[in-house]
Amino acid sequence: MRRAITCIDDETVEVKLRNISSMGALVDCPLAVAPGTPLTIDIVGVGPVLGVVRWAQSGKFGLRFDNSFDLGRLAPKKERRTDPAMLRPWYVDRRAS
Repeated sequence: MRRAITCIDDETVEVKLRNISSMGALVDCPLAVAPGTPLTIDIVGVGPVLGVVRWAQSGKFGLRFDNSFDLGRLAPKKERRTDPAMLRPWYVDRRAS
């Protein structure tokens, strides 16, 4: 599940993305939204995505993205591991000799 921010009827609201594909998302939302409503959702850690509400019911709605969404953008960024020896200043090695 991913968090996102959107604006519905001039009110900024946090929503939760339950399901996401390259074409759209299932969104939990505390506010009512009508089908056909254009929205921009700003996915935390990913950025804004534009779409249109296709259906809405019981605090949820389906959002169809305007453009194909690259699911690779959701993958956590890999940490670059560095050899600990490379982090030591040059003079530490000289003292050990």
